[in-house]
Amino acid sequence: YLSLRTSHGLDLTARPPAELILADGPLRVFGGGYRVGTPLLGALFRSVAGVDRYTVSILLIALRQVLLAAAMGAVAYRIVPRRFAVAAVTVTSGAILLLRPFVGYVDNLLALLFSAAALWFLTRAGREWPARIVVAAAAFLMVFTHPPTAAIFAGVVVASVAVRAVLGGGLRETIRTEGWIAGAVIVGVAAGTLAWVAGIWGPSRGFRDAIHLPPYALTTYRHAAAEQVRGLRLTWMVVPFLAGLTGLAMVLRRRLLDEPLPRTLVVGLAPLAGVLGFLVGFRYPFQRFVTSTVAPIVVVGLGVWFVAAGTAWLGRRMSSVRRGIAVGVGTLAGVAVIGQIWAGGSDAFGNQDPWVPDNLRVNLAAVRTYLEADPTPRPLVFVVSAGSDRPDRLIWGGVFRGNWSQTRAGLPARAILDTHLYLGSVDQLLRGRPTRTKNRLTNLINRETLREVRPIVRERRPLVVLLRRFNRRMGNFRYLTPSHSVPLGRNVFVLKGPGLAEPESAAVKAAALAATREAASLKGVRSFRPLHVARVTVALGILLLLPGLLLARGLGVRGLPALLGMVPVLSIGVELLVGIALLAVLRRPVTPLMGWAIVAVSVGLGWLLARRAGAPTADE
Repeated sequence: YLSLRTSHGLDLTARPPAELILADGPLRVFGGGYRVGTPLLGALFRSVAGVDRYTVSILLIALRQVLLAAAMGAVAYRIVPRRFAVAAVTVTSGAILLLRPFVGYVDNLLALLFSAAALWFLTRAGREWPARIVVAAAAFLMVFTHPPTAAIFAGVVVASVAVRAVLGGGLRETIRTEGWIAGAVIVGVAAGTLAWVAGIWGPSRGFRDAIHLPPYALTTYRHAAAEQVRGLRLTWMVVPFLAGLTGLAMVLRRRLLDEPLPRTLVVGLAPLAGVLGFLVGFRYPFQRFVTSTVAPIVVVGLGVWFVAAGTAWLGRRMSSVRRGIAVGVGTLAGVAVIGQIWAGGSDAFGNQDPWVPDNLRVNLAAVRTYLEADPTPRPLVFVVSAGSDRPDRLIWGGVFRGNWSQTRAGLPARAILDTHLYLGSVDQLLRGRPTRTKNRLTNLINRETLREVRPIVRERRPLVVLLRRFNRRMGNFRYLTPSHSVPLGRNVFVLKGPGLAEPESAAVKAAALAATREAASLKGVRSFRPLHVARVTVALGILLLLPGLLLARGLGVRGLPALLGMVPVLSIGVELLVGIALLAVLRRPVTPLMGWAIVAVSVGLGWLLARRAGAPTADE
């Protein structure tokens, strides 16, 4: 899915935004409606900072994990204003975010980043208009990033306010003190929903377009959820999780009910129950409820700190020797928990296959160079095959959606939206007939991809490409010969046949040379380009820091933990808001000029707010 969002970011740099919204693909495999937060951020990385197409994916994963861990540390500081508590939550969060359920869900976790910003401003939203606007804007951006996470966050905030009304201050008092909090979230979600339905970039879309449910059997969903939950290393999280809940109850006491943030954090644990949806026969990715809220991660991190702080507190009532032992035991316990989670996360993260293997990058370099050397507008069709014995998750997520996403991410931006995939036999494709197998899901995908590709073959003379790694089954391997295809490199071929585009000889030679060069560059040491690195560093610094620093000053964000956690989120948030608005008006690709215009307007808004606020006042 990471490669899919990377390719969508490339789409935005070359095509009008409406075309991305309309690019659903067969079985709506690429449909996302207005889930454009991640693609727009990727497009800004490309157009403003000049980040390489494959490096964008590193930023979308690694940078997001770091920013999310820092944001959760800032949220923890609002609850327990101790620097060691911030450190414990930040480091623990960083370890947890390396675990399998949190890697790859790009939109999901970017939405969590905005939810962390909303939580930081939650208490102030009850009494200050700027904080209310930030909370509403964060909810709006969550709708444009991952609507299910936005709906869960809105439900948690409203439920938290309801809990106070029932158990604490009564309905009238709760509406007076926290009605603005719930109202800000509801307004943000409602505005985002209205923008989807109205078609802010042209086409109208509903939330059904944002949800991808592969046509799996219930048992497949169960097995996937169990596999993901096992990857959480729960045996090392149970104790700090319980310690976090106990510590919140003991330290905050009455504040746990009276203050919105800690109460919302506790209520935010409720979505974890969604993991058990299979018990009542529902079919959906149950493991997604683990990544739907920041609450359990923050609670575990606070639990690590409570264990260490609790033993230190007990040590004050002991002799000096026993005090040292108690403090040492508490510290070692916290370090052991964090170390085990980090070890598991590092193993899980390091053992993943590269999202675009080197041999595929070589093949795609050949195809990309061919298309650049022969710019004739024509559709591109990639053929892939699958064995009948493959499990459904591999067929859908690997062969179909995965291979196609990887392929699109390596193509020129202009060609991506006119690139198609056919899963099935080349022989049957040339005859225009379905490929029959013993696998229900393979037959379904073949039927739908053939329905899309067949009129293209008949009417538009496409360039049909076969990569050796994707065509070892269904008899496709025999078409990887000079009698049936033209090689662009050692492992990538253009199919010959009636109704298909004839490869252009000069472009074929350029493609073969590009494949050779790419293979050599991946094996050798890449040359260091100091000017390019300096440009990327400065541009990313402007993107991620400058608007946020100005906004933080205007919003009264003070203190190192808050600044570390909130400045990058505020920068990304205002740039995405400005980007969505400018693209709605101009309907143009995110070119370098458009990207810098988005940054300039964002900086201008931050400057105006900082100037109007003057010397900010903080509530810390």
